[in-house]
Amino acid sequence: MDRGEIQGACQSAETLLNSRGDVLRSGEWRAILQGGLARHADFPDVPFIIDHAKTPAQKQILEFLYASQSFGRPYLTPPDLPPERFTALRTAFETTMRDPDFLADAAKQKLKVSPISGAAMDRMIADLKAIPKDIVATVARLTGNAGAN
Repeated sequence: MDRGEIQGACQSAETLLNSRGDVLRSGEWRAILQGGLARHADFPDVPFIIDHAKTPAQKQILEFLYASQSFGRPYLTPPDLPPERFTALRTAFETTMRDPDFLADAAKQKLKVSPISGAAMDRMIADLKAIPKDIVATVARLTGNAGAN
């Protein structure tokens, strides 16, 4: 965009703010639409795509499309992991995400730490499983994945 080769781009808010926050703050670049499941605090006046859904089905389609972004980088375990090990891993992760030294180090690196708890992730997965099949089929068709399993 700086060289005039393109007129726009789509990036995550964190990537954009970390890499080019200067041009956003100066007004040289401006955000025109934000996607995702929730508005980003740094873009309170930028239109939010889900607000443009005209029907409940359109809203579900957008929420399904953006759901994967909310997962970030999930940590997975095998299904047969002993329950006490599973609990220990979840507790260790959640403790680390609140550790002052960890958070200070992340801040020095200009990294945003916004973890999702295991319980919240479980709810998100349950919500995704409850999405009607016709909505999933519509998203698959729109994204060119209709034949994918």
